[in-house]
Amino acid sequence: MKNLSLYFKVVYLIIALVLCTGVAKAGKLSQESSVSFFNYEVHHQGINRLNIKFSWKQHDNTSGNYISDRFIYAVADSFFKKYPNTTDWWEIVNKALTQVILKDYPNMDSIASDIEVTWVSGAGVDYGHRYPTRCVTARTMTGGLYEYFGFRTLPDFTISSSSGETDNAHLDVLYRYKEPITNTDYPDGLATENAFKAFLNEYSKDESIEKANKKCAEEMLKKFPEIAGITSEIEIQKTRFTNQTSITLER
Repeated sequence: MKNLSLYFKVVYLIIALVLCTGVAKAGKLSQESSVSFFNYEVHHQGINRLNIKFSWKQHDNTSGNYISDRFIYAVADSFFKKYPNTTDWWEIVNKALTQVILKDYPNMDSIASDIEVTWVSGAGVDYGHRYPTRCVTARTMTGGLYEYFGFRTLPDFTISSSSGETDNAHLDVLYRYKEPITNTDYPDGLATENAFKAFLNEYSKDESIEKANKKCAEEMLKKFPEIAGITSEIEIQKTRFTNQTSITLER
């Protein structure tokens, strides 16, 4: 998509809200920084490539001991290489990663880790993922924790419309989890993705895309009690035009 999608706007709003916690006092320094890494390959749930963006807020630092991108990369690289359980959900992984970073650098007020996971190979096991998934975890030094998960489709995804045509559709879907949520309560990411696509294919045959999107969001909240809110953007791609609709629904 040419313009920044609602999906990404919501993610960056989440990060901004976490980073802006607290107000700097007069004469005190408060700095916000970010760094991104691309095509980082990991052997977790098969072989995947990660695009990772870390954003953090750093409080008053008279020693000049700033957090460098090399430090962040080294911590993340060591974390992934030593992570013990290669079958953990990405939410559990990201939650542990942000905790490690905050522990290693106490000058941080908050950290947000935005990971996009692209499946490369199952390494002998087919985990079923064909579309990129996204896991966002943000936490503060004072104990705040905010967790999100979602997916986006690739150009090969199609739906049947109420006009009887088959259209290419681009989906950007992001769920907000209830807090607190335990490691055993996360829903299967593939199950949530398949459920949303199934609901969409069911409703798009008889409804406008706007009504179908609203019904999908409602059904997702009914089906998955672990989800506290959902943001969904759907773009229908026609030969001469595109039709876009977005919705945010909270419990």
